[in-house]
Amino acid sequence: MAYKITLIEIMAVFLMIAMYTVLLAKLDLIENAERLINGYRLHFNNTQIPDKNCSFVPPTEPTIILRIDDIQAGAYTSISKRIINDILVRNMTVSLAVIPKDIGKDKNIKSFLISVRDKIEMAPHGYTSVENEFENLTKDEADILLKKAYKELYVNFDTMPITFIPPNNVYSSGTVNASRNNGFSIISGPDEYRVEKNIAFLGFDVATYDYQYNKFITNQEVINKCKDALVEKNFCVIMIHPQDFIGDEERYKSFTELLDSLNIPSLRFKNFKDFITCEE
Repeated sequence: MAYKITLIEIMAVFLMIAMYTVLLAKLDLIENAERLINGYRLHFNNTQIPDKNCSFVPPTEPTIILRIDDIQAGAYTSISKRIINDILVRNMTVSLAVIPKDIGKDKNIKSFLISVRDKIEMAPHGYTSVENEFENLTKDEADILLKKAYKELYVNFDTMPITFIPPNNVYSSGTVNASRNNGFSIISGPDEYRVEKNIAFLGFDVATYDYQYNKFITNQEVINKCKDALVEKNFCVIMIHPQDFIGDEERYKSFTELLDSLNIPSLRFKNFKDFITCEE
Protein backbone atom coordinates (compact mmCIF):
# COMPACT_ATOMS: atom_id res chain seq x y z
CA MET A 1 0.00 0.00 0.00
CA ALA A 2 1.46 3.35 -1.08
CA TYR A 3 2.15 5.94 1.60
CA LYS A 4 0.22 9.17 1.17
CA ILE A 5 1.77 12.43 2.28
CA THR A 6 -0.67 14.44 4.32
CA LEU A 7 -1.19 18.19 4.09
CA ILE A 8 0.17 18.59 7.62
CA GLU A 9 3.42 16.85 6.67
CA ILE A 10 3.80 19.05 3.59
CA MET A 11 3.25 22.14 5.70
CA ALA A 12 5.78 20.86 8.25
CA VAL A 13 8.39 20.46 5.50
CA PHE A 14 7.78 24.00 4.21
CA LEU A 15 7.97 25.32 7.78
CA MET A 16 11.32 23.60 8.32
CA ILE A 17 12.64 25.06 5.06
CA ALA A 18 11.45 28.53 6.07
CA MET A 19 13.06 28.23 9.51
CA TYR A 20 16.31 27.03 7.95
CA THR A 21 16.26 29.97 5.53
CA VAL A 22 15.72 32.44 8.38
CA LEU A 23 18.55 30.80 10.34
CA LEU A 24 20.90 31.15 7.38
CA ALA A 25 19.90 34.78 6.97
CA LYS A 26 20.58 35.46 10.65
CA LEU A 27 23.96 33.76 10.46
CA ASP A 28 24.81 35.80 7.39
CA LEU A 29 23.71 38.98 9.16
CA ILE A 30 25.84 38.14 12.19
CA GLU A 31 28.81 37.35 9.97
CA ASN A 32 28.41 40.64 8.11
CA ALA A 33 28.07 42.55 11.39
CA GLU A 34 31.19 40.93 12.78
CA ARG A 35 33.00 41.68 9.55
CA LEU A 36 31.93 45.31 9.80
CA ILE A 37 32.97 45.62 13.45
CA ASN A 38 36.28 43.88 12.87
CA GLY A 39 36.86 46.04 9.82
CA TYR A 40 36.20 49.15 11.89
CA ARG A 41 38.63 47.96 14.54
CA LEU A 42 41.15 47.07 11.87
CA HIS A 43 40.67 50.54 10.38
CA PHE A 44 41.48 52.07 13.76
CA ASN A 45 44.47 49.80 14.37
CA ASN A 46 45.89 50.60 10.94
CA THR A 47 45.20 54.32 11.23
CA GLN A 48 47.91 56.41 12.80
CA ILE A 49 46.82 58.92 15.39
CA PRO A 50 46.91 62.21 13.48
CA ASP A 51 50.28 63.90 13.55
CA LYS A 52 49.34 67.55 13.66
CA ASN A 53 51.15 70.74 14.43
CA CYS A 54 48.89 72.16 17.13
CA SER A 55 49.13 75.23 19.28
CA PHE A 56 47.25 76.72 22.21
CA VAL A 57 45.43 79.99 21.58
CA PRO A 58 44.30 81.65 24.84
CA PRO A 59 40.71 82.90 25.00
CA THR A 60 40.15 86.53 24.10
CA GLU A 61 37.02 86.81 26.26
CA PRO A 62 36.40 85.84 29.90
CA THR A 63 35.70 82.11 29.72
CA ILE A 64 34.51 79.31 32.01
CA ILE A 65 35.46 75.68 31.38
CA LEU A 66 33.28 73.19 33.25
CA ARG A 67 35.12 69.91 33.77
CA ILE A 68 33.16 66.87 35.02
CA ASP A 69 35.32 63.95 36.15
CA ASP A 70 34.58 60.24 36.56
CA ILE A 71 32.08 59.71 33.74
CA GLN A 72 32.18 55.94 33.55
CA ALA A 73 30.47 52.61 32.97
CA GLY A 74 28.32 51.23 35.75
CA ALA A 75 28.51 54.09 38.23
CA TYR A 76 26.97 57.54 38.83
CA THR A 77 25.03 57.34 35.56
CA SER A 78 21.81 59.03 36.68
CA ILE A 79 23.48 61.93 38.47
CA SER A 80 26.03 62.35 35.66
CA LYS A 81 23.28 62.61 33.06
CA ARG A 82 21.34 65.01 35.25
CA ILE A 83 24.30 67.37 35.67
CA ILE A 84 25.18 67.29 31.99
CA ASN A 85 21.59 67.97 30.97
CA ASP A 86 21.29 70.86 33.44
CA ILE A 87 24.44 72.37 31.93
CA LEU A 88 23.34 71.93 28.33
CA VAL A 89 19.82 73.25 28.91
CA ARG A 90 21.45 76.54 29.93
CA ASN A 91 23.25 76.70 26.59
CA MET A 92 26.56 75.98 28.27
CA THR A 93 29.01 73.29 27.31
CA VAL A 94 31.17 70.90 29.31
CA SER A 95 34.38 68.87 29.08
CA LEU A 96 33.84 65.32 30.30
CA ALA A 97 36.64 63.28 31.85
CA VAL A 98 35.56 59.82 30.67
CA ILE A 99 37.03 56.63 32.13
CA PRO A 100 37.53 54.64 28.91
CA LYS A 101 37.71 51.08 30.23
CA ASP A 102 34.40 49.25 29.58
CA ILE A 103 32.61 52.48 28.61
CA GLY A 104 31.27 50.79 25.48
CA LYS A 105 29.70 47.97 27.52
CA ASP A 106 27.33 50.27 29.38
CA LYS A 107 24.53 50.89 26.87
CA ASN A 108 22.87 53.50 29.07
CA ILE A 109 25.77 55.91 29.42
CA LYS A 110 27.09 55.13 25.94
CA SER A 111 23.84 56.00 24.18
CA PHE A 112 23.51 59.16 26.25
CA LEU A 113 27.02 60.35 25.43
CA ILE A 114 26.43 59.66 21.74
CA SER A 115 23.26 61.76 21.90
CA VAL A 116 25.12 64.80 23.29
CA ARG A 117 28.58 64.37 21.79
CA ASP A 118 28.19 67.31 19.39
CA LYS A 119 27.61 69.65 22.35
CA ILE A 120 30.43 68.49 24.63
CA GLU A 121 34.07 67.47 24.75
CA MET A 122 35.14 63.97 25.78
CA ALA A 123 38.60 63.43 27.21
CA PRO A 124 40.11 60.23 28.62
CA HIS A 125 40.36 60.23 32.41
CA GLY A 126 43.23 57.79 32.55
CA TYR A 127 42.34 54.35 31.26
CA THR A 128 40.99 52.45 34.28
CA SER A 129 41.30 55.56 36.50
CA VAL A 130 42.71 53.63 39.43
CA GLU A 131 44.20 55.94 42.02
CA ASN A 132 47.24 57.85 40.74
CA GLU A 133 47.25 55.65 37.63
CA PHE A 134 49.70 57.84 35.69
CA GLU A 135 51.78 59.18 38.58
CA ASN A 136 54.91 57.06 38.09
CA LEU A 137 54.64 55.66 34.57
CA THR A 138 57.50 55.60 32.12
CA LYS A 139 56.92 56.93 28.63
CA ASP A 140 56.43 53.40 27.26
CA GLU A 141 54.03 52.42 30.04
CA ALA A 142 51.98 55.58 29.60
CA ASP A 143 52.01 55.12 25.83
CA ILE A 144 50.28 51.73 26.11
CA LEU A 145 47.48 53.07 28.33
CA LEU A 146 46.99 56.27 26.33
CA LYS A 147 46.61 54.27 23.12
CA LYS A 148 43.99 52.07 24.79
CA ALA A 149 42.17 55.12 26.13
CA TYR A 150 42.24 56.90 22.78
CA LYS A 151 40.97 53.80 20.99
CA GLU A 152 37.98 53.36 23.33
CA LEU A 153 36.76 56.91 22.75
CA TYR A 154 37.38 56.68 19.02
CA VAL A 155 35.67 53.32 18.50
CA ASN A 156 32.68 53.99 20.77
CA PHE A 157 32.05 57.68 20.11
CA ASP A 158 33.84 58.48 16.85
CA THR A 159 35.78 61.19 18.64
CA MET A 160 39.50 61.93 18.49
CA PRO A 161 40.38 63.44 21.87
CA ILE A 162 43.09 66.07 22.24
CA THR A 163 42.72 66.63 26.01
CA PHE A 164 44.00 64.21 28.64
CA ILE A 165 42.76 64.42 32.25
CA PRO A 166 44.89 62.21 34.53
CA PRO A 167 43.29 60.48 37.53
CA ASN A 168 43.82 62.41 40.77
CA ASN A 169 45.35 65.19 38.65
CA VAL A 170 48.81 63.64 38.85
CA TYR A 171 51.08 62.47 36.06
CA SER A 172 54.71 61.63 35.35
CA SER A 173 57.13 63.23 32.89
CA GLY A 174 56.83 59.99 30.93
CA THR A 175 53.09 60.63 30.62
CA VAL A 176 53.76 64.08 29.16
CA ASN A 177 56.11 62.65 26.52
CA ALA A 178 53.68 59.84 25.68
CA SER A 179 50.83 62.36 25.38
CA ARG A 180 52.72 64.23 22.66
CA ASN A 181 53.03 60.98 20.70
CA ASN A 182 49.33 60.18 20.98
CA GLY A 183 47.67 63.30 19.64
CA PHE A 184 47.10 65.12 22.93
CA SER A 185 47.64 68.87 23.06
CA ILE A 186 46.24 69.57 26.55
CA ILE A 187 46.77 68.02 29.96
CA SER A 188 44.31 69.19 32.60
CA GLY A 189 45.59 68.24 36.01
CA PRO A 190 46.40 70.28 39.11
CA ASP A 191 46.26 74.06 39.41
CA GLU A 192 48.77 75.02 36.73
CA TYR A 193 48.95 77.08 33.57
CA ARG A 194 51.84 76.84 31.16
CA VAL A 195 52.67 75.78 27.62
CA GLU A 196 55.69 73.58 26.87
CA LYS A 197 56.59 71.97 23.55
CA ASN A 198 53.07 71.96 22.07
CA ILE A 199 51.40 70.80 25.29
CA ALA A 200 49.18 73.24 27.18
CA PHE A 201 48.86 72.46 30.88
CA LEU A 202 45.45 73.80 31.89
CA GLY A 203 44.74 72.63 35.42
CA PHE A 204 41.57 73.22 37.40
CA ASP A 205 41.31 76.48 39.31
CA VAL A 206 38.56 75.53 41.74
CA ALA A 207 36.41 72.52 42.56
CA THR A 208 32.91 72.27 43.94
CA TYR A 209 34.13 69.94 46.72
CA ASP A 210 37.22 70.04 48.92
CA TYR A 211 38.45 66.48 49.38
CA GLN A 212 41.22 67.49 51.76
CA TYR A 213 38.74 68.84 54.31
CA ASN A 214 35.79 66.72 53.13
CA LYS A 215 33.40 69.60 52.58
CA PHE A 216 31.57 71.41 49.82
CA ILE A 217 32.98 74.69 48.60
CA THR A 218 30.41 77.46 48.71
CA ASN A 219 29.18 79.06 45.51
CA GLN A 220 30.69 82.37 46.55
CA GLU A 221 34.10 80.76 47.07
CA VAL A 222 33.90 79.22 43.60
CA ILE A 223 32.94 82.57 42.08
CA ASN A 224 35.73 84.40 43.94
CA LYS A 225 38.33 81.86 42.79
CA CYS A 226 37.10 82.20 39.23
CA LYS A 227 37.28 85.98 39.41
CA ASP A 228 40.96 85.71 40.38
CA ALA A 229 41.65 83.22 37.57
CA LEU A 230 39.84 85.40 35.01
CA VAL A 231 41.98 88.39 35.99
CA GLU A 232 45.14 86.29 35.71
CA LYS A 233 44.54 84.38 32.47
CA ASN A 234 41.03 85.13 31.14
CA PHE A 235 39.62 81.66 31.87
CA CYS A 236 38.62 79.55 34.86
CA VAL A 237 38.40 75.74 35.04
CA ILE A 238 35.81 74.40 37.50
CA MET A 239 36.18 70.73 38.46
CA ILE A 240 33.01 68.78 39.32
CA HIS A 241 32.53 65.20 40.51
CA PRO A 242 28.97 63.87 40.04
CA GLN A 243 29.17 61.43 42.95
CA ASP A 244 29.42 64.36 45.39
CA PHE A 245 25.76 65.20 44.79
CA ILE A 246 24.22 61.74 45.12
CA GLY A 247 21.36 61.81 47.62
CA ASP A 248 21.80 65.48 48.49
CA GLU A 249 19.10 67.53 46.80
CA GLU A 250 19.95 70.65 48.77
CA ARG A 251 23.52 70.62 47.54
CA TYR A 252 22.41 69.87 44.01
CA LYS A 253 20.02 72.82 44.08
CA SER A 254 22.93 74.97 45.23
CA PHE A 255 24.97 73.68 42.28
CA THR A 256 22.29 74.68 39.77
CA GLU A 257 22.21 78.10 41.43
CA LEU A 258 25.96 78.33 40.82
CA LEU A 259 25.35 77.61 37.14
CA ASP A 260 22.74 80.35 37.02
CA SER A 261 25.10 82.80 38.74
CA LEU A 262 27.78 82.12 36.13
CA ASN A 263 25.39 82.22 33.19
CA ILE A 264 25.77 85.93 32.46
CA PRO A 265 26.38 87.77 29.16
CA SER A 266 29.95 88.76 30.06
CA LEU A 267 31.10 85.13 30.39
CA ARG A 268 31.62 82.53 27.67
CA PHE A 269 31.47 78.77 28.21
CA LYS A 270 33.97 76.75 26.20
CA ASN A 271 35.77 73.41 26.21
CA PHE A 272 39.50 72.78 26.37
CA LYS A 273 39.60 71.76 22.73
CA ASP A 274 38.20 75.14 21.64
CA PHE A 275 41.58 76.74 22.32
CA ILE A 276 43.67 74.41 20.19
CA THR A 277 44.33 75.14 16.52
CA CYS A 278 46.01 72.52 14.37
CA GLU A 279 47.62 72.37 10.96
CA GLU A 280 47.18 69.11 9.07
